Amino acid sequence: MIYELRRYELYQHNKKAFYERFGQHFVPIAQKYGFQLIGAWDTVIGDVPETTYLLAWPDLNARQAAWAAVEADPEWAQVKKDTTAQHGPLVFKTHSQILQPTAYSPLA
Repeated sequence: MIYELRRYELYQHNKKAFYERFGQHFVPIAQKYGFQLIGAWDTVIGDVPETTYLLAWPDLNARQAAWAAVEADPEWAQVKKDTTAQHGPLVFKTHSQILQPTAYSPLA
């Protein structure tokens, strides 16, 4: 099992719209393609408004296939188009890391 840590720097004025799009649209669509959301967090103290979430994957191939499927999903494309038209850009910058548990990790 590998994990993907994703952090999105958000525009403060569009933070609510991002959370609505993520929770109401992205999560259900992504689950259709095998995304396993372990947790999601809102930064309470930090330099910029951001959200962080952790995904679990069986391997890199599964991750690549799932992300490709979401990006090709017509419903997700329409949601992104509609929310961007209504609110403008929601994400300033995206960070992604692929993590593998160490031998001493409870997740190993």
